[in-house]
Amino acid sequence: MTLKDSLYTISSRRILSPEEAQYAITLHAHHFIYRAHFPNLPITPGVCVVQVAKELLEDMTGQRMDIAVLKNVKFLSVISPEDDCKVVFSLAKVALDEAKHVLRAQITVATEKEAKAKISMACTIKA
Repeated sequence: MTLKDSLYTISSRRILSPEEAQYAITLHAHHFIYRAHFPNLPITPGVCVVQVAKELLEDMTGQRMDIAVLKNVKFLSVISPEDDCKVVFSLAKVALDEAKHVLRAQITVATEKEAKAKISMACTIKA
C-alpha cells in the first residue's frame, strides 16, 4: 500500500548527493488512519513512518524496493498531524550493494522543533 498522496504529500525534495537527500512532507490530518489511531488524539503510526521512509528512498533512487531489515528504529516523540503536519525526512548514507541488490540508508525524521525518529534500514531492490 502506497501512502504518498493519501497520508502525505511531498512538499519539497532536495537531492544533495547520490548518498543524501532531504524531503519535506505534509501529513494529511483527514486521512482515515488517524480516525483509528487515535480518535481525538491522532498520532502517526510507527509503521507508517517506516513506510514513508521506504517510499522516499524509492523516490530518491528511482528503484522499487521491499524493506528487508530494520535496525535501530528509535521513535523519540510522537508525530501528530495536527501539531506536526510538516515533517522532514533526512536520508543519509544511502548505499547500494549491487551484488546483493540491497540498499542501505539511515533516516532521521524531524520537525522544526525536534527529532521524531531515527531509522536504519536495508531494502531489497525489486527486479
